[in-house]
Amino acid sequence: MRGADERRVVLRFDADVDEFAVGDCRLDGGVRRLSVHPRWRGLGADFQQQLANRHFTDELLVYRPDVIVIDGVTGASMDMVRVGALLGYPVLMRVPGVALPPAGSRARLWLADVVALASGIYVNGDEAADVAFRETFPARAPALAASLDQALEGLQPLPSMISSGRTVSGYAHYAFGLRDHGLLYRMQLPLAGHFDGCSEVLEVACGTAVFIDILRERGIAARGVERDSASVRYARGLGFDIEEADALDYLAGAGGRFDGIYCSHFVEHLDTAGVDRLISLIAHALRPGGVAVFVFPDPESIRSQLLGFWRDPEHVRFYHPDLIELMCRGHGLDPEFHSHRADGREVVPFAWQPPLNAAAAVPNPPAALPSPAFPVEPAGRMERMLRRFGIISPAALRRLENAFTKHVAVQHEYTARLQSRVDELEGAVRSLWAVNQTWAWDDNAVIRVRKPA
Repeated sequence: MRGADERRVVLRFDADVDEFAVGDCRLDGGVRRLSVHPRWRGLGADFQQQLANRHFTDELLVYRPDVIVIDGVTGASMDMVRVGALLGYPVLMRVPGVALPPAGSRARLWLADVVALASGIYVNGDEAADVAFRETFPARAPALAASLDQALEGLQPLPSMISSGRTVSGYAHYAFGLRDHGLLYRMQLPLAGHFDGCSEVLEVACGTAVFIDILRERGIAARGVERDSASVRYARGLGFDIEEADALDYLAGAGGRFDGIYCSHFVEHLDTAGVDRLISLIAHALRPGGVAVFVFPDPESIRSQLLGFWRDPEHVRFYHPDLIELMCRGHGLDPEFHSHRADGREVVPFAWQPPLNAAAAVPNPPAALPSPAFPVEPAGRMERMLRRFGIISPAALRRLENAFTKHVAVQHEYTARLQSRVDELEGAVRSLWAVNQTWAWDDNAVIRVRKPA
């Protein structure tokens, strides 16, 4: 990134890093150092390869460069060209040094969009890589710069970020910066099964079309509607069929068109009257027998309440799934699935007092346990005489038995007190764990409804 001075983001590949994490996120002398798994080195068509985007976009927000230079285009960095360009920056990229995707592949389509968005491209320096790029993208070959300096000269004069008043805030920055595409992909993957058997699915407020990609991979035809122009351009560049429009206006003109509608994280952007209108229009746009799935932040999720909801600058309020289900029934849609009932969750009471008597100490062993001796000490002349011949009298055996009986009784009483304390501790743990399980509840609520045939 270049502006008044230079800011660098160094991305390296490290097999010790988790496949779905970014490691070693350090700011070292003006250099942001990131590491990702080598799985993402190749140029692919996978939302999960974009895991470093958030850190890159964060640098854009803070640094606000005049020009972005992507010196090493890989699977993990390719999308940075697209994001930078869609946020309004001139982006220069170096010819990729890794193998180019085969013709006709989705990865080739994704790379072609990146190449089209780049403000300038300069040679890699590896003859084979440069020849392959010119043959793959002949339209860009004549303008291929011989060096980074030559590519920069082609951008002169560089607009000043500060003087032009450009910023990278707003919803586009949230969509590209705070949303983790890979995480969204993995979170939504299990939801695609709700649309098995559908022939035409619409995603309402589809954003960058992550779920549409999941449906396409499942063989389900899908399209989306989205009002944010940067997100629309992003999704179209990846080959998805997206309509740029207000979702409610679009639904109003789509009577009976779709047999599946996916509405994820949209209701929380609307007030109650808006949600009621949305559900009414979804019922209108569904074919008889069609299914609609609503996904939204679960107000019963502690993590959603504390950690996620207010990251989106346009969130209005939480909606309980019981309320969304009731509103759907009011518009003639039959409930089929409710995530609260599916996961078997139980709301448990939480007492003001701790579930354990903290004053009760762990029982101590008895101060003096009887320790029966053997052989038994003789009592009287007869027992002493018998002892000389190695014989124990019946009376001595009874005394020995009584000593052992007392010993066992004391041990049993001590063991019973220990077991009582263990049971009390186990009960406290179960009580606390039942409450703690609320942290494990899914961040999202899911409601599926169907329009009667």
